[in-house]
Amino acid sequence: MQQVRYLFTLTIVFLFLSFTFSLAEKNNNRNPKKNTKGKKTLFKNYPITLGKTVSSNVLGLTIEEFENPTFPPNGWRVGNPDASFTWVRTTTASSFGNGAASAFINFYNYDAIGQFDTLKTPILTNLVVGDSLKFDVAYGKYAGSADSLRVEVSTNGGITFTKVYQRGGNLLKTFTTDDEFFPTTTQWRTERVGLPAAIAGNNVVFAFIAINDYGNNLFIDKIRIGSPAQIDLAVTSVSLQPLPLVEGNPTQVIAYLRWDGTGQTPASVSLTHKVGVAPADENDGINETVFPSWAGNPLVAEVAFTVPFLPPSGNFQLYVRGFLQNDGSTSNDITYGDFFATFQVNSFPYFENFESVSDSGWSSGAISSTNEWMRATPKKTQIDRAWSGTKSWITLDSLNHSDNINIFVTSPVFDFSTLATPPVLNFYHNYLTDGGFDGGTIEYTLDGVNYTRRV
Repeated sequence: MQQVRYLFTLTIVFLFLSFTFSLAEKNNNRNPKKNTKGKKTLFKNYPITLGKTVSSNVLGLTIEEFENPTFPPNGWRVGNPDASFTWVRTTTASSFGNGAASAFINFYNYDAIGQFDTLKTPILTNLVVGDSLKFDVAYGKYAGSADSLRVEVSTNGGITFTKVYQRGGNLLKTFTTDDEFFPTTTQWRTERVGLPAAIAGNNVVFAFIAINDYGNNLFIDKIRIGSPAQIDLAVTSVSLQPLPLVEGNPTQVIAYLRWDGTGQTPASVSLTHKVGVAPADENDGINETVFPSWAGNPLVAEVAFTVPFLPPSGNFQLYVRGFLQNDGSTSNDITYGDFFATFQVNSFPYFENFESVSDSGWSSGAISSTNEWMRATPKKTQIDRAWSGTKSWITLDSLNHSDNINIFVTSPVFDFSTLATPPVLNFYHNYLTDGGFDGGTIEYTLDGVNYTRRV
């Protein structure tokens, strides 16, 4: 089976189709210094699944993992004095590969050296003597630059602050590269910071301050403030294998667990999964007892349900909930993934011009930006019609696309096993792009994970 996608600082996928896309007129504000260094990332691998959890404040432990799409999180504040690059949420990386998102500042393209950008927590009132701050960090060191991260704490509700942590340059780095940095699962480090006794009983605010030296990207994730519970199971994300997903074809549910407790890891865990909504209890969905093999720092495990899962058609969410007796922090027990199941094409020749009201097994999405692909009637100055019929895939039907987008359109699954000769792809496209900045590729996959670029 094969599946095709077309990547285009945007990404798309198509086979024997009528297709139109636009990288139309736009304002480019790229930094010439970085461009002359060759520091420009056009394409990255896009995530197949997304795992999400919920921020919590339970039993004195405040956890923020930036998994909720709302940013800044509820009660948090961003300080951006120059109204330029600042702290944002990204799904390009998450700490040690657990979850799907993190907080990030784009030092790589930020040429305002010396700028301070701040990410502040809500006011915390339940801290005690002995509590600590832990967070995961990833930073790519760019030659000749030394960006910094400082953490300050206030015990009077944010009126005055005291520095409790600062690292920069080589002391902060988790990797060295002159390419734009997006960390792998192994390019993270966990920091632990002791806190002054004055936090006890006071209105405490933490400030994460990014100090720019026009270097490379900085990520933080999984911020933990307080004292963890002895028993605390976290279900961090879920995936379905193998990919691509085909409607009704058996697949396996894989859940990813993390042990946040201070006590002994459990030998077995009860997990339940359900489509559309979170399971209300162990029996509200498909339940299994799994036996994690805990490893790493933090302790994590990957477990698989044995009962095959049959994906529904189109877009769907699959929730997984963990159940563990005496769990001291139940707010991190639920995660979900966003998935898309296509159907399989077995009849050839195949033709698609996107006129049908159904999606015909095609889908679109974003790698590191807002998805601007639309299946619509083109209404631009140059791109004012489809090749055939009235509809095509286009980046916004009447407006210019945004800067720095990386989005894709993906085909259904094709079974070429009955073809006597290798298949040939034909398509029509119309585009208006910025030379040196915009671009696109066509890729195919045999396993839904690894893509081979053809154009």
